[in-house]
Amino acid sequence: MTRIIFLLILNFFLFDLGFANSIKCNFEEVYKNGQVQQGLILIKDEKLRYQYFDKKLFTMIYKDSKLFLIKNENKKLMEGTNVNQNILDELMQIYKKFPNIQDTYQSNNYDFKIEKNLNEVFIKRLAIKSNQLNLSIYFNGCIDNPLNNIFFITEPLFDYTGK
Repeated sequence: MTRIIFLLILNFFLFDLGFANSIKCNFEEVYKNGQVQQGLILIKDEKLRYQYFDKKLFTMIYKDSKLFLIKNENKKLMEGTNVNQNILDELMQIYKKFPNIQDTYQSNNYDFKIEKNLNEVFIKRLAIKSNQLNLSIYFNGCIDNPLNNIFFITEPLFDYTGK
């Protein structure tokens, strides 16, 4: 009986509170004008954390089909956003379908081009083109990494120190 209770508790903590199939990647955004931004992306189930390394920028948490922005400098939740949520919606769709994805997509006036890596857990490059935006996002060092749900909480924002 004790063993069954232990297994039930373990199942609750590992699957309901914390760990499931998920990935961690470093990213590099390269804009048409040559500007480069680097950061970290964590994806688990229907949640995404897109965190810029630059302290003057922010961390985006995408969960429950909602986008939250948190300043990196002071960890305050920001009101409103100028970031187009459609891009994050598409990124989540790519993650859910991977590796069975197409090389190109069109959605909401955006053109998406995808470069795959053989034997990788995620894509190599996502190019995004529209009238307002032209950039490539390179995903590097992607690993299948168990992630705790705590890294997708917005208040307070917990630092991700994993490798």
